Amino acid sequence: MTGLVRECRIATIDDAVLRTALTLPTPDFEDAVQLASALHAQLDTIVTRDPAGYPESAIAILSPTALLALLSQRNGEEAGPSDG
Repeated sequence: MTGLVRECRIATIDDAVLRTALTLPTPDFEDAVQLASALHAQLDTIVTRDPAGYPESAIAILSPTALLALLSQRNGEEAGPSDG
């Protein structure tokens, strides 16, 4: 887990993020908040079990399984368990 935290940045949520979320065309408000938070933090990827919730995202969307595979490939390790 420490290695994963070292590889990732966690975006925060504040009033500016919530205001941005209200303007996004994302159908689910929770997904809009996550997308707005990533935009404000200038992140390049969102990791989620609901990639369909981001149909018009300008940010890359990865499932947890895809992230683990990417990190494993980059680190030369075997991929972790499936996220279902």
